[in-house]
Amino acid sequence: MGNVVFDVLGFHRETHTAGWRFNGLILIKDDIVVYKLTGGQPVIQQTEENQNPLGPVQAIGSKITGVSF
Repeated sequence: MGNVVFDVLGFHRETHTAGWRFNGLILIKDDIVVYKLTGGQPVIQQTEENQNPLGPVQAIGSKITGVSF
């Protein structure tokens, strides 16, 4: 979403996630299911926005100093 130049250089990135999520675990011993666990989310609607006013310079500075802004 938005400006490609800002996204590539890391100034502004907006990410939309939509869909569903499923987690499952099945334990089988001697060809018999001994335990099953299922879960998840039926509908996911998320928006994430990242802004770095200094762009790539800010990422380099945080790697050198180890401090995240």
